Amino acid sequence: MADIKATFQTDFSNFYDAVQQAVVELKSFESESAKVESQLERMGNRFSGQRIIQEATLMAEAIERAGGTATLTDKELERVGRTAAEAAEKMRALGMDVPANLQQLADAAADAGQKTSSLSVGVLDLVKAYVSAEAIIGLVKAPSTR
Repeated sequence: MADIKATFQTDFSNFYDAVQQAVVELKSFESESAKVESQLERMGNRFSGQRIIQEATLMAEAIERAGGTATLTDKELERVGRTAAEAAEKMRALGMDVPANLQQLADAAADAGQKTSSLSVGVLDLVKAYVSAEAIIGLVKAPSTR
């Protein structure tokens, strides 16, 4: 029996090029999916409340160390109070317990806001009374034209 020998020659260049193109596209896809994952994580963190809760907790601790809310200006107390109130609301929505010092900050800011609001109403009433009194005095002093 005779030995049969054969030699096959093939051109795999098209296959090789297609594989290289697929690798490039997979790397691009992987890069894009990593960006999407990062964006989703950032978006999730925005709504998780982690940042606002952490910020409010640090504020509460710093204010305690500085001597309490009495050491804050009205503007500082308002800003801190808004942050504390938002953090407390988020914690309750997540079913978490609100630390006492955080709730106290939110309450102190709310009390200060009510006092400022009532002061504004008091000043407004005072101005109205003054204008009315001036009008009455003006009428009394006006010479009669009859």
